[in-house]
Amino acid sequence: MVKTFKSSTHLVFINTPTKFTSSAEVKEGMDRFQSGNEEIVFHQHTYNDSEAEKGIISFCKESGIKWLAVVTGNHDKSPSYLISTTETVLFKGDLGVLSVKV
Repeated sequence: MVKTFKSSTHLVFINTPTKFTSSAEVKEGMDRFQSGNEEIVFHQHTYNDSEAEKGIISFCKESGIKWLAVVTGNHDKSPSYLISTTETVLFKGDLGVLSVKV
């Protein structure tokens, strides 16, 4: 979709106190994600907040982003009552959300 519309992509990592990740590790992960997609313009961001969901919503508000795509992992072994980051962003935020399971 990004290639079709020739749009740029903002990669954002929400750094939280409980899952702190160094800047070098974040950059390395983002660089790996971008590898093979050199024709797409990526903007890398690290945003610090107390919770991932609050950070996503705050980053989008500050950046003027109205919709986002969230890549989710495999939750087959997770309890069915566990609320995901995507669901929390949908409930607490005022954003359009595309969730893609990989």
